[in-house]
Amino acid sequence: MVTENIVCVKCTNVLDRSTIAGVEVDHCPSCGGLWLDRGELEKLGTRSAEELTDLKKILGVDPKVPPVPDDTTIHCPACDGKLREVRFGNILIDFCDSCRGLWLDKGELDSGLKKVQEEGKSVESLLVLAGQIAG
Repeated sequence: MVTENIVCVKCTNVLDRSTIAGVEVDHCPSCGGLWLDRGELEKLGTRSAEELTDLKKILGVDPKVPPVPDDTTIHCPACDGKLREVRFGNILIDFCDSCRGLWLDKGELDSGLKKVQEEGKSVESLLVLAGQIAG
C-alpha cells in the first residue's frame, strides 16, 4: 500500500525510511515529522526508552518547540485518503480514516507514546472515539 517515495504532508520533502526497534518508520529530515502506518505507534509504545533513542535523535525531538497548527486538508501520503486532525491526549495528530495511518509533527512522539501506554488501548480505538466526540 505504501509508495516508494512518501512525501511529507507538511513541507513536501521526501521522507526517509528507517527501522527503529524493529519498527519501520518514515520521517522527514527537514521538519522532523513522522508518518506511522496502522499499528506502528502501538509497537513503538511497547519499546523501552533506550530502544527509542535512535528515533528521537533522527527526529531531533525538542520539547521546547511546539508543533505548528495547520487547519488545511492534507492528502494521506500512503493512500488516496485525506488526513484529519484529531485530539490525542494533549496533542493534535493527523489521522487517515482510510488506511488508519497517522502523522505526528515534530515533538509529538513522546506525548503520543505516553497516551498509548497510559490507556492500554489501541491508537485506532482512541482516535475513533476522539473523532466521534469531535463530531
